Amino acid sequence: MQRQGLSATRAVATGVLAGVLASGAAAAPPLRVAGDRDYPPITYLEDGVAKGFDIDVIRALGEVLGADLQIELMPWDAAQKRVQEGGADLLTGMSITEERRASWDFAAPTMTHSFGLFVTDRQVAIHGVEDLRGRRVGVTSGGLPRTVLANQGIDLVLIDNYEKGFELLRAGKLDA
Repeated sequence: MQRQGLSATRAVATGVLAGVLASGAAAAPPLRVAGDRDYPPITYLEDGVAKGFDIDVIRALGEVLGADLQIELMPWDAAQKRVQEGGADLLTGMSITEERRASWDFAAPTMTHSFGLFVTDRQVAIHGVEDLRGRRVGVTSGGLPRTVLANQGIDLVLIDNYEKGFELLRAGKLDA
């Protein structure tokens, strides 16, 4: 599985910020950015401060364009909902799928990210998606793996974040 468009944000942010600046408004409102709090090194919280690759790029764009930014990281499904409901102007990187294209605008991808399948030595027979049928697999609620693996006979277990998923895997409560 490929996670594409992690940087779709960059082109969208450039367009939005350029539009705000071109409007000639004396004091434009801050650009409200929502993102995943638990997706290091792309986006994450460190001592309550937004950090990560995408955050660095968004901050650099704001600096270059002279725009004020308001960045808030939260659970991924909440970040998506925040943008969809108009509570934020921009979402940090999101994987591109045809289903998502129906409700989201994407710029050309500038980064490709591969997902990994993690198992313990007790589950060495799992080599790919086809070996997951009938097994307990941890997925986050708003992430692409949940969408891709749904309806394939896999017991999807919702996890809050990847760290919690690794703890459940280590404890034998997940198979992957």
